[in-house]
Amino acid sequence: MIEVEVKAKISHPNEIIKRLKTQATFLKEIYQEDIYFNAPDRDFRITDEALRIRISSGEESALTYKGPKIGNLIDKTREEISVKIKDQKTLQVIQVILEKIGFQPVTKVLKKRLLFRFNDLYISIDFVKDLGEFIEVEVLVQTQKEIASERSKILNFLEILGVPFEDLERRSYLELLLNKRVFVRKKKTK
Repeated sequence: MIEVEVKAKISHPNEIIKRLKTQATFLKEIYQEDIYFNAPDRDFRITDEALRIRISSGEESALTYKGPKIGNLIDKTREEISVKIKDQKTLQVIQVILEKIGFQPVTKVLKKRLLFRFNDLYISIDFVKDLGEFIEVEVLVQTQKEIASERSKILNFLEILGVPFEDLERRSYLELLLNKRVFVRKKKTK
């Protein structure tokens, strides 16, 4: 599957949520802990890949691989391969296996997520620890031919919600957190 996703930083999440409630169906509120790993044979920061375990409140956990971003500079479209993890014991075994074969945990991303749906679009309002508030709109497609039309659909939806184009963010939460930490370290050493 290919995930076509557009994300934006939002400064007034309550206004966006109010607008969303008139356009989309509220699904649920969940809390997520994403544990990201780096590979033993290549640096995912350089190859633009990601491997994570996602632990979600009230849902099954998942192991997910995300390939490098595809296409233009405004979205986060990429191949996504995911498998559900049915129970806590399996989750722990998977973490041990990953570490035994050289995958090292990099960091955790913690967030509260409000989930909405509008037709085939999935919309998340994310309250990300140490980063702030974001909106993500995504859809899964089968082929690269579908990407452009789905991206346009997402951008139109964001425009209806009043999300400015200049607030779009292509970097992942992991990239944003790691960049923030590097910036803080550099600032402290000056």
